[in-house]
Amino acid sequence: MVDTSWSERRQRMVKCKIHGLHYDPEMSTGCTRCLREAAKAIPKRSPQLVLILLCLLGMAFILLYIFGPSSTPRNSVDLGVASLPEARIEKLDPEPFRRPIENLETALFETPIDAREELLVVSSDISAAASDLSARILDAEPTRGLETADLIARMGQGVPLDQVAETDIERVRGQWLRLRKQRLESADWFFDPSQAPQTESASAADYSEIASSLRSVIDTGLIEAQTLNDPNLASAEEGSADERWKTFTADWSQQLASLESRLPTRPGARADGRLLLAIQDLERALSQTRALVSDPNLPSVSDSRFEEAIAASLRAQQAFDDLLP
Repeated sequence: MVDTSWSERRQRMVKCKIHGLHYDPEMSTGCTRCLREAAKAIPKRSPQLVLILLCLLGMAFILLYIFGPSSTPRNSVDLGVASLPEARIEKLDPEPFRRPIENLETALFETPIDAREELLVVSSDISAAASDLSARILDAEPTRGLETADLIARMGQGVPLDQVAETDIERVRGQWLRLRKQRLESADWFFDPSQAPQTESASAADYSEIASSLRSVIDTGLIEAQTLNDPNLASAEEGSADERWKTFTADWSQQLASLESRLPTRPGARADGRLLLAIQDLERALSQTRALVSDPNLPSVSDSRFEEAIAASLRAQQAFDDLLP
């Protein structure tokens, strides 16, 4: 049976004066569109001069790579993975660049990420360390190091700072390890990623907070569905109930996507079995909510997907809380 706590929240619901969507003032400072617009207000960092110079150098390298004399086929290099045998790539001695390499590997592997704010800081540190290493290689080896410097500078590009996720950090880590193996001679002081400290990203506390937030997201959709299914309330609004549901889900999906972006890296199979089972319930709740979000038709308040999503999120949160000290 659907949890009736939504009826209490329904009585508190107010209509946003700007967007016309309903929200609970005790749970949120505005409707889903207000929250979405506020999230977009994160200031972006202005590009650094060194990044602009590296981009120009990268363009020059690409022109040389395409039109200049070279035995390397076009499109054979993708962030350090070349089609030529590894032995034919002239590697650089890493010793002159030990300090910037260590700074980059510290940012990549040794800085724990426990919150969204820390994720932004870490990604910024990685970008700055990669730019510094690229510039130093280019300064010391303007000919032999040009391609390697360009590859390092392009690591992780394509994702705006305010949209970076932990999976993007993992992708850059893999890029660096492949590039380091292929472009630099080996060194005993290179960081061993298998020795990286375990972070708290998969802790029960983090998952419990997400399960709680998911419950609020589900309640928001349930209350909106109840409002649109009420003929007395629906008649006072412009447009059909289905049209208004489509408008609502366009913003509701952004709220769900924002929540999913905060999910920690899933722990491995050796993690506590109770934690893994709780994560499965959380994923089941997310799956049911996604199905509701993507449904173009207005669901009834008795739709089983609401019930299953609420039940699974409650089980997950209770299990996460039981794991807390």
